[in-house]
Amino acid sequence: MDGAPTPEEDFSALSIAERLAHKNWKARVSAYETLVKTFQATPSETDPAFKPYISSPDLLKKMVTDSNVVAQEKGVETVIAFVKFAGETAARTREVVVPALVDKCLGSTRQGTKAKAIELILEYVEVENGAAAIVDDVLPGLNAKQPKAVAGAVSVLKDIIRLYGPVVCPPKSVFKALPKIFAHSDQTVRAEGSQLVQSLYSYVGDAIQPAIAELKPVQIKELTEACEALKAAGKGPGSFKPERITRAGQREREVQEAAGIEEVEAPPEEIDPLQFVSETDVVAKFPPDLYANLASSKWKDRKTALDDLAAVLTPMQKIKDSPPEFAELVKALAGRMPDANIMCVMAAAACVEGLAKGLGSPFGRYREIIVTPMIDRLKERKQNVTDALGLALDAVFATVTFPDIIGDVLPHLSSKNPQVKEGAVKFLHRCMLSTKTPPAPPQVKPLSEAVASLLADSAEPFRFTPEDAEGKIEELIPSGIRTDFGDANWKTRLAALDEMTAWLEGGIVEDVESELVVRFLAKKGWSEKNFQVSGKLYGILCLLAERAPTFGKASAALAIPHLTEKLGDLKLKKPAGDTLMLFAEKTSLSFVFSQSYDPLTKQKAPKVIADATAWMKDALTEFGIAGLSLRAFIEYLKNALKNSNAAVRSSATNTLVTLKLFAGSAVKDFLDDLNPQLMATIDKEFEKVEGQAAPVPARTQADVSPVTATGGTSKAADPMEELYPRVDIDRLLSGTTILVDSKSDAWKSRKEGLEKLQGLLEANKRFKPTLGDIGQVLKARVLDQNKLVQALALDIIARIATGMNKPFEKYTRIFAVPVATVLADQKAPIRTSAMATLTAMATACESIDSLVHGLAAALEVQNPMQRSTLLGWLVDWFKDHPPTTANSLSDFAAPTILCLDDRSAEVRKAAQGLLPYLIQNIGYDAVVKETNPLKPASRSAILPMLQALKPSGSTSAPVPASAPNLESDAAPSAPAKAKLTGVSRPIA
Repeated sequence: MDGAPTPEEDFSALSIAERLAHKNWKARVSAYETLVKTFQATPSETDPAFKPYISSPDLLKKMVTDSNVVAQEKGVETVIAFVKFAGETAARTREVVVPALVDKCLGSTRQGTKAKAIELILEYVEVENGAAAIVDDVLPGLNAKQPKAVAGAVSVLKDIIRLYGPVVCPPKSVFKALPKIFAHSDQTVRAEGSQLVQSLYSYVGDAIQPAIAELKPVQIKELTEACEALKAAGKGPGSFKPERITRAGQREREVQEAAGIEEVEAPPEEIDPLQFVSETDVVAKFPPDLYANLASSKWKDRKTALDDLAAVLTPMQKIKDSPPEFAELVKALAGRMPDANIMCVMAAAACVEGLAKGLGSPFGRYREIIVTPMIDRLKERKQNVTDALGLALDAVFATVTFPDIIGDVLPHLSSKNPQVKEGAVKFLHRCMLSTKTPPAPPQVKPLSEAVASLLADSAEPFRFTPEDAEGKIEELIPSGIRTDFGDANWKTRLAALDEMTAWLEGGIVEDVESELVVRFLAKKGWSEKNFQVSGKLYGILCLLAERAPTFGKASAALAIPHLTEKLGDLKLKKPAGDTLMLFAEKTSLSFVFSQSYDPLTKQKAPKVIADATAWMKDALTEFGIAGLSLRAFIEYLKNALKNSNAAVRSSATNTLVTLKLFAGSAVKDFLDDLNPQLMATIDKEFEKVEGQAAPVPARTQADVSPVTATGGTSKAADPMEELYPRVDIDRLLSGTTILVDSKSDAWKSRKEGLEKLQGLLEANKRFKPTLGDIGQVLKARVLDQNKLVQALALDIIARIATGMNKPFEKYTRIFAVPVATVLADQKAPIRTSAMATLTAMATACESIDSLVHGLAAALEVQNPMQRSTLLGWLVDWFKDHPPTTANSLSDFAAPTILCLDDRSAEVRKAAQGLLPYLIQNIGYDAVVKETNPLKPASRSAILPMLQALKPSGSTSAPVPASAPNLESDAAPSAPAKAKLTGVSRPIA
């Protein structure tokens, strides 16, 4: 029967306290609604209405953790009203309420509850006038079991950073949490983490780099790209402004308004990335014998010491000040600026740059020591050297003021060396652009006079600019040539170029400003349609390149894009190509290539791209790869390989094959995003030239130091160094928990630590010959009881050996025995991993010699599985790598004889396979001698086998005719007293 609806129960007669404790959730909601109205109606933050909850914050905790989801959402809303209207006194309840929100609300299925919980946490930041303690309350939420709760915690951190900024929320603790966030298996958590990093980047910029250094390479790449996109969109470092302010900030703003001070929109504040980074004591990490090697007469010793020092100084870090040590170091680096080897100069400049950036203003005390030697070395013509010095000078200037640096620069503005003068002017200009401190009044006049004197300088670079090129061209080039070159008749234009050639060859070319001539030719000549005129024009370019002292990169850069385009013209291909080859001689192949990439990338005609790429192949053959930026070149070829035109792809493939001859197959590692079919084609082409020597370069480059080429590549120029620079493993571990985790008692922690290390090694293919503390840790982990940890350790050792190459020899004594011991494992996959590691170690060391002693010791162990597997591996190795050093296998003789006397048939059979290599290497007599300690029965069983392998010319006594065959069923005998541990018995 239909009747009137049941009336809602009225709880208003009950007190607030009774309703809050009521079992009926509707009663509790009634109390929450009443409290919201009460809090909103309070006249001040000290109203008595707030007192019960401030003194008993557990009442608030019960509201936000209400068992009914509807009531819980209303409870969170109530506490928002409480915090908003109680103000800073409500901050006392934070330590009780916020952890409850993290635990019970951030993972709520009700979006309203989650959103209000985040708003409540933001309110607490406002009334507490800081976020540090609140962030500490939120971080435990990253350990929640439910991914949605973890994602909620990350979202809160993101909103705190985004809305309040790094001043209210110092990001150090957030930085430390990033590796955990990005290691989470849930995609939503990682996506929230990406948004958090982008919010951080918008405030602090590159200060996030150390915090994300431990992430997977693909994650680092994605985050870097996202940050670069923000920067391109104008949302880079310093662009964000806090949208919310704390109560203290509000009071400050009210005071300013009351005083009539108008708020002026300030430019984005420059944030020092290092203010959020802990200090690092780099002195403790200095390479041993640093100063002795820096003063060495051998440039390789100096270069190695500087490279090792740069690995310590150049990462982004806040360096702990150490005045006595740094004074000595800067003096030593200043002493390397005049170094005869430019690589040492560049490495020293990198060290200065890293130290100045990491140390900051305290570095200013060393300015007088280092600035003058660096400016003096700007006399170097090679661009890569002056660029390195320029970066170092800029880093030094950032630690001082403009008045400080003027006294160091002024003397060089009157230098007799044009390059020093030019470099000093450029440095001074950069200082003026970035300084916030004007020169001191006494400095203004001498500075102005020095700069003004440069306007009349005879060295053109200091007075010539593109803006006044037109007027200078009219002064330089005869009017007849200028007029006729613009004529509509091609014969007249050709005659004008003939006249120009004669004019230049008549004594002008040695003094002419080549850039002006090229600019004149470019204005009409680049659009020339007649091939004869163009050919004559290219002849003039060659004349300038060969004979004009002023011809350099500026002149070449004007012509290279045009010449590159004409490589696709059937009639102009050869003269254009010859001109580019000459330009490469007078500058560098790397420079010519770099000026070609952009116009070729924009080129629409496939024939031009195909022919230009084919020319690059010829240029490689002529010049080799010395000085060439391989990464940029490979990137260009990769784009060409993706071209839809078959001729372009074919040309790029052929050029890549030529590059492979010089740089090795590692170039293929940078083509990972090509389609499988194309990669298969490249693999086939690479196989065709496998083992083929690279062509010996026939031409030299003015901007590249000549090297002794043997087979096309110089021992002094390692092409892999640019593709995969060698890194210090110990340096990779700095700032991580890998060492600690790898020693943990918990196997999961050990596994996570090794996985992090494996990821770092994957991202860094080649390593310096230093292992540091991780060596002993890996030795222990190879024998770990957990198979996953054991397999990881074996893989890591193999990677290190492969990346370190021959210098790994000194570490084989650490790893040979432990790795060989794994061969005793009953699980085949683990044994396979151990054999792969042995192969990697032997391959890296280019022979088995350094492993022999350790492997021989492993053969002494009376374990059939270990012995048979190791012997089998040795036989397989020697099949492809016969021993070449006489007597290098002598340590194997005794344990191999013992293995021939082993109870296991598998061991005896494997030992039998090793005998031919032993006899060939150490001699038949030496092997037979090792049978002397055996019992007669055992010896009689083994000698026939040795006799069968006896080479002609051996003097050993004949084997008794009665000796049984190796595979006979002789009865066991008592063990003989051998000099090595083992079971001595007849072969059964």
